[in-house]
Amino acid sequence: MRVVQIESFNAGKESWRDRSQYEFIKQAFEVPDIAMSRLCTKQIRDHLDSYLRKNGWATDFEVPRLPQLTITAKKEDLAFQIQTGNVSRYAYDLLKLESIYRSGNIAGACLAAPTRLAAKKINGNIATSERICNEMQLFKEIIQVPLLVISFED
Repeated sequence: MRVVQIESFNAGKESWRDRSQYEFIKQAFEVPDIAMSRLCTKQIRDHLDSYLRKNGWATDFEVPRLPQLTITAKKEDLAFQIQTGNVSRYAYDLLKLESIYRSGNIAGACLAAPTRLAAKKINGNIATSERICNEMQLFKEIIQVPLLVISFED
């Protein structure tokens, strides 16, 4: 697994750089021994959970005021969400991140998803980073959280 591209929305890159976390989150996806396949999502999630926890991140973080909802991880005022599931789920992820941002609990977020090429290897109908980035243009008046979108593949 490797980073192919990182897109920044609403000064997302700056929010991660200002907190010296930009290179850290990028490095999380530089894992040559994880290949994209139908069985890789658990391996990706287990790797990220371990990587983040070892570096002081709270994983399975409950969304404030909505305790039945979680995001992948949070540290100080940054939030991280991985999406390797059904395409309908990424919009829900954006809403959770936006809610946490508007409540004043984070200053920036990152949403990571496979590229279209990687998604074809994983499963047919999953979220892709290209779709997220394209639709962020449509939602730019609604989604205000400073956001990084990490695109990964093998």
